[in-house]
Amino acid sequence: MFNMKYIDLINQFIESGYRNFDFTKKESIIVFYHWLKERNKLRDDMLSLLDFLGIDYNNGNTAEINKCIYDTCTNNLSTKAITNVVTFSSTKDFILGDFTVEQGKPILAVQSNKGIIKPVIPEDVISTYMVHNPYSKCDFDNLSVLHNNGFNIIASVYGDNNDKDMRSKIKSIHNLEKSLNDNYISKYDENRESYLYVVASKRRNRY
Repeated sequence: MFNMKYIDLINQFIESGYRNFDFTKKESIIVFYHWLKERNKLRDDMLSLLDFLGIDYNNGNTAEINKCIYDTCTNNLSTKAITNVVTFSSTKDFILGDFTVEQGKPILAVQSNKGIIKPVIPEDVISTYMVHNPYSKCDFDNLSVLHNNGFNIIASVYGDNNDKDMRSKIKSIHNLEKSLNDNYISKYDENRESYLYVVASKRRNRY
């Protein structure tokens, strides 16, 4: 049985233009594999652009939110991963729970023997939140609230220029950029084959 993050990734593949594929067929799995391989190359380009812009993401106080093990950017990095399913290896520094934002603060909803509890994530534990090619619109909405309440964020979208969801993804991160109140940097890059759009807080980490 697939975990939900893997299903989210497949849905993203379908929305990019592969709506008639049958995942019970070997040929469809091969197409998906090559699509994912190309997206992961673009993900690495995104990290290189962050390096160029001087955005620090490779540290223990930055966390990637809600990604699948197959398209996470945290492998071989110090960056933490927040996820509600255990899809990472036992050596990965992940934080398990449902991430949300309430009253301007990052919340991690977790199951306990007393029911669901919602502790605030301390800023000295995580001070920067990272979302790339989000599975859900609410991930960018949460980043907007966090940035405007003093937390650092890193957001990005990327893909092939022929993707059916290119415009909607660019619109979503452009709307995020317009919602930020101050102290951020943005960069859009496009070539014949692909596009990349990054928005990030430009504040010094306090931890």
